[in-house]
Amino acid sequence: MNFTWSFSSLKNYINCPKQYQEIKVLKRYTKFPTEQMRYGTEVHKACEDYVGRDVPLAKNYERFQNTLDSLRAIPGVKYPEHQMALSLTKEPCAYGKGYWVRGIVDLLIIDGDEAFIIDYKTGSSKYPDVKQLTLMALMTFAHFPEVNNIKAGLLFIV
Repeated sequence: MNFTWSFSSLKNYINCPKQYQEIKVLKRYTKFPTEQMRYGTEVHKACEDYVGRDVPLAKNYERFQNTLDSLRAIPGVKYPEHQMALSLTKEPCAYGKGYWVRGIVDLLIIDGDEAFIIDYKTGSSKYPDVKQLTLMALMTFAHFPEVNNIKAGLLFIV
């Protein structure tokens, strides 16, 4: 069996195995985006474009500018929405086929032997889950062997 996974798929399975089976395995149902999911997607795209590509923020997201400017000020090469994957032998591989685990870092900054991993969050900060940051850090070490130190965090943009 060719088993592949990502943090989000694992979290969905843990949350409700039956729903995961119906949507992802049996494909009997489609999960449609909610208003909150659409908002999160829009905010992620605005952050990605502003921090990583110098695209001005839309008027309704200008309230995030000071926070995002602090990310832009961090020295190093910025990789917005950076895709990474590892093979079954834990070697870096393509994000598409042939991977064992894969994930997307909202913002990865590489500055010599240091890296910064930022995961944008638009929902409640009541129960923060940092486990995804650990997985992204492990993949960063594999993909960028020059990196020795990683600082990672959740950035709640509400």
